[in-house]
Amino acid sequence: MLIRVLFAFASTLAVANGLAFDVDIFGAFKANPLLTDFKKSQFGEKFKISMDIKENANDERSPRMSLEGLCVELLQEKAAKKDVVGLPGANGPHPNSSSGGKGLDVLSHPSFIDIFGTQKVRMEKAAWEVIFRKDAANGALILGFHLPAGAKRNDAHIDPGRIYLSFDVYDPERLAVRQIERVEAEAKCKEYVQERDDELDKYKTTNNIFMKALHYRNAAAAVEKIDLSGVRWLSQIPSDSDVLPLGDGLLVKTAGTIWQKEQGFIGAKHTLLGDAVMTPYEEQAKEDLLRP
Repeated sequence: MLIRVLFAFASTLAVANGLAFDVDIFGAFKANPLLTDFKKSQFGEKFKISMDIKENANDERSPRMSLEGLCVELLQEKAAKKDVVGLPGANGPHPNSSSGGKGLDVLSHPSFIDIFGTQKVRMEKAAWEVIFRKDAANGALILGFHLPAGAKRNDAHIDPGRIYLSFDVYDPERLAVRQIERVEAEAKCKEYVQERDDELDKYKTTNNIFMKALHYRNAAAAVEKIDLSGVRWLSQIPSDSDVLPLGDGLLVKTAGTIWQKEQGFIGAKHTLLGDAVMTPYEEQAKEDLLRP
């Protein structure tokens, strides 16, 4: 009964503060120690981000909308609670694993092209954070925005409301170890694939029913070795060319995802919208801007 009362109190408090994420009144998740130094970093990093929105994010053939030209600057100052969107870490169930919400300056808004020409998409109330749980393989850089009008091109669209961009974040030392593991797993996997193919060829060419059973079993064993090698998970580990420095002591993967969250409180639905790619922001020289 006491737990229910405490949970109800925490839920009421969160709703009153305008938060839309689940609340962890026990603060069970601890932060990665790297976040301590990261919070002291002097920011000002600027990134240019391309977004690929799909009608169905899990279908590569789905109608899509490309948003180009979003440029942001990560600020060190804490985000003002009333003027920015809530963040899944700082305002969610495990705030202890977050760097805290910080200001995000939108240097330029993205746009897309439809039959009427170039359409600007306003992204407001921006904030960012890094979520990194202790002992986790990686964390995440989260960029949050509010879209007052949404965007639509054919069947691909973004509804008005909150939108989030998520990019994996790594400890450089642990990433280097994972990269070695990936290379080793890929080499082993190549051997297992060859073993599987050889056994399948033998299965097809032999007329001996007992040998067929043996080669089929050997091929199945090779497939199991592939599954157990961890290569499918390790294939997500980025190479050095696929990461950028983030603050002091972290690396961020340039490829990320875009998702939207409903305004509900407990159990609010997450919708995957598409993919995002981050590159360093390069300011144009004044003479380039004045050139006709």
